[in-house]
Amino acid sequence: MNTVAAIESLVRRGYTLASLERALHLSPNYLSKVRHEAVRPSFQLAALLVLIAKDPQSVLAALTTVDEPTPRPQNSRASSLIKTDDQNRAADNVVERVAAALAPAAVRFAFFSPALHLDPSTKEPIDVVIHDADRHAMTSLKDAGFLCGHFSSALFRCRLADAPDDTEFSLHFPTTIPPLSQVFETPIEPQLINGVMVPVVDATTTALWLLLNRRPDAQQVVQHLVDRASVDVDTLDVRLSEFDALPQTQSTYVLQVFDRALARERLRHIKERM
Repeated sequence: MNTVAAIESLVRRGYTLASLERALHLSPNYLSKVRHEAVRPSFQLAALLVLIAKDPQSVLAALTTVDEPTPRPQNSRASSLIKTDDQNRAADNVVERVAAALAPAAVRFAFFSPALHLDPSTKEPIDVVIHDADRHAMTSLKDAGFLCGHFSSALFRCRLADAPDDTEFSLHFPTTIPPLSQVFETPIEPQLINGVMVPVVDATTTALWLLLNRRPDAQQVVQHLVDRASVDVDTLDVRLSEFDALPQTQSTYVLQVFDRALARERLRHIKERM
């Protein structure tokens, strides 16, 4: 269900746009503009509208328990992204601050980590995948207080300037790096991470990336995903076969990091344990 379909579904059931705007603290007539595709809503708003459409009474009732948003300074684009000290203490995790920086800028992004499918409350580093055409994401992150270093055209390392180094994460522009290069070909399901509804790369794609990656613990982590029934080994086998049909990349970075033969060997070992 897309955003427009969610709004139409709610209108058919008797909910007015004005009442929805009040519940969501939106400007008057904003949802009318979304309905007629005059504006593009943030990912968080789009995801919330879909959730409301699926269970209007429960979700709208839950929204009444949420505290009023704290007003933000509006004198410039950069200042509108600055949080107060109280907000920083309440939103001190990287996931929330990355989402707050990228979603308003209409950046196509998703969070990416096997930990998200094993323990959604994880405090481990979580990578971010961004559509290659949305390079303006770097400006949005900088304005939001992130420092990013360039490793290659497809990889950056970023961290919060006002936080410890353990906030560091990898930022991928994955045009030439399957399976991440295929992330945005289909809709990405939102997932609740540390109290924030954000787009998350699916478990199968995450497992494929690990199998291909030369990370020493990759096979063990994929084994945990299989044991938890988060991924299916036959599906992994099919997806790997699809990669074999693709031409071998000439990217030095990809050749250093990914190994198809190693992925096949790891998957064979996982199958033998079943």
